[in-house]
Amino acid sequence: MSNPDTPGQEVYELSKIRLLGLQFDIKKEWPNIPECVIIDLAMSLGVRITSDQITTHADQIIRVLENTAGVPKWKRTDTMDIMTLQTLAGYVNSDTEIRWTPGPLLAAMDHLLQYYNHTNMIQINAGFVVGHKTPSIPLAYDACLLYIHCRQHLLHVNRSTSMDAMAAQLRLIHLPDMMLRSGVFQRVQSMSRSDMI
Repeated sequence: MSNPDTPGQEVYELSKIRLLGLQFDIKKEWPNIPECVIIDLAMSLGVRITSDQITTHADQIIRVLENTAGVPKWKRTDTMDIMTLQTLAGYVNSDTEIRWTPGPLLAAMDHLLQYYNHTNMIQINAGFVVGHKTPSIPLAYDACLLYIHCRQHLLHVNRSTSMDAMAAQLRLIHLPDMMLRSGVFQRVQSMSRSDMI
């Protein structure tokens, strides 16, 4: 949780659920949270889950994601020792084979922390890169960030929506209205009467 009373000394809980905003109700949203997002949320806490477990153990997974007891905390003034680097690296991308250096890791953290308990809409640029953050692409948009933007723009997602599908919807936001209308018109023209009805 961030501590606004001490400027520059914010303390961040390293749980990606915090990126979804203070008003996010995981129980209410659960049926429509994409599987890739649930897995990303869990992995940021060091918990590995499977697709089957999302269905069969939903209540347990929700409790794990909501529970902040024992979640590592970080503030920018922390010493960047090996333990801190490993903790931040696990939060940014749970792939333990990736070797981060402080520069790209802090860039990735800064990118994620823009969303920490956010209340305002955050803009996504047209040339965003989709994927897990790595030292070579620390500003990549992972499943959680894509989901945040889909929610902000009221785009339809469900349990089976992939990262690529979320990205495709978000890329359409940057198209001029005429291009969107033209694409819709072409699609309608090729539909059968029964499909249109």
